Amino acid sequence: MEVIRFLEVYNRSVCQPKETMVSVTAEHPSLGSHIMIPSCVALSRCTGCCSDDSLNCVPRRSREVILEVMASLFASRYITQLTFEEHLECMCRPKTVFFRSNSISSRSCAPCRDRKKQPDPHTCKCVCRHRSGHCERRGLKFSEKTCRCVKRRRRTSWKKIKSRISGNRSCSFPNQQIFRYRIRMKGGRDSISPAHSRRLGHAHSSSVLPPLSLGRK
Repeated sequence: MEVIRFLEVYNRSVCQPKETMVSVTAEHPSLGSHIMIPSCVALSRCTGCCSDDSLNCVPRRSREVILEVMASLFASRYITQLTFEEHLECMCRPKTVFFRSNSISSRSCAPCRDRKKQPDPHTCKCVCRHRSGHCERRGLKFSEKTCRCVKRRRRTSWKKIKSRISGNRSCSFPNQQIFRYRIRMKGGRDSISPAHSRRLGHAHSSSVLPPLSLGRK
């Protein structure tokens, strides 16, 4: 039986970037309804042990890489480009950290409930783990709220809305005089509807419109 020496054991277990298999849908939950090929990808991530149990192995420096994978949904299959984070350098950081920002002392950030987000080390606000560049390539917009690709909203200017409503004419309140109309009687005479005559009232007796004839000319 082979015996692995202490130095090799130590070097393997120390906090450092190592190739790790990462689930595609775990990094991009918006594709959870798709079948991804492959379902996981190899990425360099910080892992290993620190000299003290009160320390965590966390990334000090990282970069974003774009990988091509195949997405399958029902009978449709297509190649898509997804953005992933790779860790380049790691460090051991205390699990409970006190830092000062603008003379305000804060404790280490609490973990985010949403697995698509992680706490910002400076503000402790939950932010998206990755900014997926594939959203723009698909004509979509990346939502910071849901960490997913969403459709872009079309902005309609007020001029276009006004044009649709008024037909390129200015809007105004209707003149009550338009309710005056003629009714052809059986005897061949034109008359004003009594109901609308009462609505118009005496205020419209001096109408700018020509008076209606009550008899034939």
